[in-house]
Amino acid sequence: MRAIFKRLRIPAYALPVALVGGLYWLAFYPAVMTFDSLYQWQQVVSGQYTDWHPVLSTLLIGLARYCWDSPAAMVLVQIIVLSLTVGWGLAVMEDIGVPRIAVWLACVTFAISPLNGAFVVTIWKDIPYGVAILALTILVARIVMTNGRWLAKRMTWVLLGLLLAFCMLVRHNGFATALGTPLILTACYRRHLCAILGALVLCVVVFLLVKGPLYRVIGVEKRIVTSVGFNGCQKLWCIPFIVQVAAHVAAQTPLKDTERDYLNEIKPLEPAWHYNKYGDSNTLRRNQFNWSVINRDPWKLLRCYAALTWRRPWVNIRHYLTHSAMVWWPWQAKTDDVYNVGIYCSPGNRIVYINPPDKVPDLQQAPKLPRLSIKLARWVIASQSGKLNIWQSAIYLYLFLIGVAWAAWRARNAKVLVLAAPLLLHTALLLMLIGSPSTRYQYPVFLIAHVFWVGLFFGRFPMGRTEAIREK
Repeated sequence: MRAIFKRLRIPAYALPVALVGGLYWLAFYPAVMTFDSLYQWQQVVSGQYTDWHPVLSTLLIGLARYCWDSPAAMVLVQIIVLSLTVGWGLAVMEDIGVPRIAVWLACVTFAISPLNGAFVVTIWKDIPYGVAILALTILVARIVMTNGRWLAKRMTWVLLGLLLAFCMLVRHNGFATALGTPLILTACYRRHLCAILGALVLCVVVFLLVKGPLYRVIGVEKRIVTSVGFNGCQKLWCIPFIVQVAAHVAAQTPLKDTERDYLNEIKPLEPAWHYNKYGDSNTLRRNQFNWSVINRDPWKLLRCYAALTWRRPWVNIRHYLTHSAMVWWPWQAKTDDVYNVGIYCSPGNRIVYINPPDKVPDLQQAPKLPRLSIKLARWVIASQSGKLNIWQSAIYLYLFLIGVAWAAWRARNAKVLVLAAPLLLHTALLLMLIGSPSTRYQYPVFLIAHVFWVGLFFGRFPMGRTEAIREK
């Protein structure tokens, strides 16, 4: 019986997650969709792609639609892949000595979480990206458990390389984790340098093939066109800089005549530019910048930004502290402009989960379980209320980091700290580039903390250099 359970434990742990995800799917059929979701769906239907959202994430939606012409297909894929990945992660937690009852507790806790239930039925690129970061962390756990010997297995470097490439291709900010994780592994496991470098080279090759030949074949439009406030932006990297320039304008940083003339071209300084310290989106939408001026010479914007930063660096420091509060502050930010998930309850118990509804008229809400839809919507919305709620990503981040430190201390093995590498690399870049106080940006934190907490606090990692946990 033990041998049978070991073979079936991944699907066994995956089953509760899949069942609860299925209930959310039927309640919010065909999918929870926001502006970004609908924008990508339009690209799939029209066959005209832009790289505002990573094209690979859009193509995944297209592949699911090829099998079934409905957003429900993509949700079904997300539920299956997430469930199996979580089941795999929990099986790994059992391998490091966690009692089976504790693993099942972690499994049930994950399954009933309204955060995961609401996210898995939402079509956002953050969902496959979060699952990929979780899978990468599980692979890193395997490497740590075997003191690097997992890397010596045949073709494992291919799996690692493809996963790294997927992280980099499914979100624009995924390159920090995809490129940084192999470098950290190299520093800790130099004996397996060839396998790690092979994975890194494969990652870069796949990335270049997708960004080059594949983009040309399907005719990806490099010009970025999206929602109000971004129309005409051709350089994604310009957005954080123009927002910080807006912070300097709001703080009345002294301007030279040339800087004043340039900024007046982008948008007249009178009346003063609008600045929202909690997110880029509102700053961009309210100001309606003239992107043609920025596109003509984006380096001029960068020089202006650098000059203002040198003149008053405290403005930038204050901007980063408030702008990234969702990442590091464990309580609700003092703003109503917090984006959690696209499920709303309007007066009269009318549930809205495809919004804006007029963006794609052919897509209509069609809940298969209307009463359950109302109850789950209330459950999801209630879980977001209060200063300390389960949607605050910093709580999970600190829980995970404390757990990693505790596990490393118990094992007297500093290499256990490598477990935090994928998530810390992702979070470090997000601190600089976060566009709005949206919890979806930190979806990897929720997934990893939910799966790993039981192993970090109750598991047993190898001691020092010589011991390794035998793989099961």
